[in-house]
Amino acid sequence: MAGGAGLFITVAALMAVWAVNFLVVLPVVNPSFVTLMPYKITFVSKALFGAAMVWSLRKNIVPRLP
Repeated sequence: MAGGAGLFITVAALMAVWAVNFLVVLPVVNPSFVTLMPYKITFVSKALFGAAMVWSLRKNIVPRLP
């Protein structure tokens, strides 16, 4: 994926996983667990993880010229 498309798709996918986990699954499984970490902190953490993942993949996959 070229340009910002990879970053956008990766972060969007991780945000969807975060939303399902924190807004659907965790409140059903254990409602008190959701109160341990603020939504904003976990949301930003997941977004930064996605950005770091894209940066790392681009850095390591791009072929290097001899």
